[in-house]
Amino acid sequence: MPIMNNTPDEIKKRFNNNELTFTVIGLGRIGQPAASIFAEKGIRVYGYDINENVINSLKNGKPTIDEPGLEEIIEKVVKNNLLIPTLYPKEAIESSDVIIICLPTPVTDDKNPDYSSIITCFNEISKYIQKGSLIIVESTISPGVVENMIVPTIEKNSDLKVMMDFGIASCPERSNPGEIIDRFKNNPRILGGIDNKSTMVAKTIYECVVDADVILTSNPKSANAVKLVENIFRDVNIALMNELAILFEKLEIDIYEIIKAAKTKWNFVPHYPGSGVGGPCLPANPYYLIQEAIKVEFVPHLIRFAREINDRMPHHLVELTLETLNKIGKPVKDSKISILGISYKPDVADYQLSPAFPVITELKKLGAKINVFDPYFKNQTIKNISMTEDLESAVSDTDCIIIITDHKIFIDLDLNQILTLSHIPLAIVDGRNTLDIDKIPKNVIYKSIGRLLINKS
Repeated sequence: MPIMNNTPDEIKKRFNNNELTFTVIGLGRIGQPAASIFAEKGIRVYGYDINENVINSLKNGKPTIDEPGLEEIIEKVVKNNLLIPTLYPKEAIESSDVIIICLPTPVTDDKNPDYSSIITCFNEISKYIQKGSLIIVESTISPGVVENMIVPTIEKNSDLKVMMDFGIASCPERSNPGEIIDRFKNNPRILGGIDNKSTMVAKTIYECVVDADVILTSNPKSANAVKLVENIFRDVNIALMNELAILFEKLEIDIYEIIKAAKTKWNFVPHYPGSGVGGPCLPANPYYLIQEAIKVEFVPHLIRFAREINDRMPHHLVELTLETLNKIGKPVKDSKISILGISYKPDVADYQLSPAFPVITELKKLGAKINVFDPYFKNQTIKNISMTEDLESAVSDTDCIIIITDHKIFIDLDLNQILTLSHIPLAIVDGRNTLDIDKIPKNVIYKSIGRLLINKS
């Protein structure tokens, strides 16, 4: 019986008896954990992706993303034939009760959401979708994309009609790289279906795997709006702290002292300044809503200005670098500068939209000699930038260290040891307030965003 014709109790029984088949489309940072978690419950899961290298790796039980706990799950579910990676959608989609979309939705260079992977996907798979199937979209998308783009594409390429022949819901991922498996299982999920039936079926499915509440919204549009608001809230508040940090540098006020005191008030939500906002979500998601606003002739000034402020922070970090180098009597041209970290967040092997790249590009244009070290990308070449094998190689004979990512290894830096390798005095520019300012040793000039310069030369 098609899953859309089942009651919640029937769905739970079929789920627990391993009588359902799922397909997860898009086996990236979200799709691989999602497919693995459902398969771990005993559900037969097809994993469909167009990347042959990804499929071959998964067939060998090896994930292509670095995520704690994922390799053990994938190795087990592939071995037990519960996760079936495939390059061919026909068999997968035709045999599936539930189809989960985990495709990437980046923004283009001109800041427009790029839904080409979703459009291409549904142009290809719609003819294989069976009557009574449910489609769940976990990809981050603008409000209205399900209703105005995905549904019409399915109906155009098949004989199916939404709410009659298939159901569809949005349950946007709420992951955190480094904690994706835990967050998938233990975080509340936001869900909105195209109708009550779609909502009920999708809710029941997630209740079978999630040890947390499933929060219902009125429709997919609202569910996707929730995801965007979550990230825009962070982006705007980070921008506020970045703007205050730059102002307080000029007023000779330590922004971290201010935040520490302000957060003692019950309704103050602390956010912190930094060298830039990276990753696949925060730098991109505001533009999804900005573009929707433009369609209805509304200008979201605050959201736009917040993006501009955060996008400018790598340049401000370069400005602080020039200032700090000047304090040790060095021009930026021909100075040796060590960049520590290219990941967009600490202790994760992911450099999507990392502020490290605009910093490196600008410093190279100014004539600096750059060494780059990140413990997650040792001895690799990324975007034509060569990484050193170890920290010692990166800081040897350096004039300046710029900390862009607050990896634990950098929080625990032995500055006295580094001073035996670097030039003296040493300039340090801290883009994440990584170091303990009370432990800055002699022969260092230290500058952190939003803090007073410390001169121990």
